[in-house]
Amino acid sequence: MISPVLDTSAVTSRQEALRLLQSPDFMLRRLAIASGWLPVRILASLRNDPNGAIRTAVAANPQAEPAWLKAYAQDRNEWVRSAAAANRATPAEVLAQLVRDQQWWVRMGVAMNAVAEEGTLAVLICDPVPQVRQALVGNPNCPLRCLQRFAVDPTVEVRDGVAAHPRADADLLAELAGEQDDWLIRRTVAERQDAPAAVLLRLAGDTQPEVREAVAGNPGTALEVLRDLALDPELPVRKAAHVNPSSDGEVRAAAVLMGLR
Repeated sequence: MISPVLDTSAVTSRQEALRLLQSPDFMLRRLAIASGWLPVRILASLRNDPNGAIRTAVAANPQAEPAWLKAYAQDRNEWVRSAAAANRATPAEVLAQLVRDQQWWVRMGVAMNAVAEEGTLAVLICDPVPQVRQALVGNPNCPLRCLQRFAVDPTVEVRDGVAAHPRADADLLAELAGEQDDWLIRRTVAERQDAPAAVLLRLAGDTQPEVREAVAGNPGTALEVLRDLALDPELPVRKAAHVNPSSDGEVRAAAVLMGLR
């Protein structure tokens, strides 16, 4: 998935950022500018640079001034707008503007923004671009009503994102446990320690061994379910039940008896 966010994790100090800023490598200079380590006065001198890639790096910087980001929302370069949309320093009213941008990667920047207001994020519930919906479902602040709609999204990655989302409630997890098109989604549900007992019980009988293995390794799985899984015909399932911290001596003994090699 294309991301409007520059990965600046390799830049870990102001000294390093200043060194990279002098590099003959243009990409390294961009990382330095976006990193958050440069003095604001240097960013200010670059904020109106004629090179769109430089403005994009400034727009991605967490120290960017709100006034700059507001101006960047009107920038002719869509990548500059996209970087501003993903920046947590961008004012709420600017994000509310950018969420309706014609370029989908700008809208994706808003979808990724963890400080965007729920009302702004909800605008993207019917976005026609799968990458935007996938970015939204990866946002910890994704509104519940969006998750409910995305549970039946035609894109597998979006549905799987719902299964992993911390706001997915018991009803959503139960719905996704019945996913027929892709067992990876059922496995995601099976891995959740907060999955309802009834959901884990259902998935313990799944036809896909990887799903049963996830249930067997889940510390939230009930002891009586683990006892059954210790007798599973598939070795990885028995091994997972054997090492599950919630298993008791009976479960471990049953798994050993069935064989762990």
